[in-house]
Amino acid sequence: DGYGTNVNAVYAAFTNIKSDIDILNLNKAWGIREISSGKGNPTPNTKGTLQQCLQDELNDAELKALNGILARSGIKYRY
Repeated sequence: DGYGTNVNAVYAAFTNIKSDIDILNLNKAWGIREISSGKGNPTPNTKGTLQQCLQDELNDAELKALNGILARSGIKYRY
């Protein structure tokens, strides 16, 4: 609750993804969700697919690191 995203938690979660099927299932399970911008944050909440939310929350370097995690697991999908 508050400003910012726990990027290390995002990375840790994605280290558990082991196949393209896992990532497809994760994207499907996410569906369309609304994520909070944080208590007292004047920025509106983000609503969208997992890809849209990650691209909103993470900067280019963080997305590159996330995609590196996927690549090292042999996953073709990229955010």
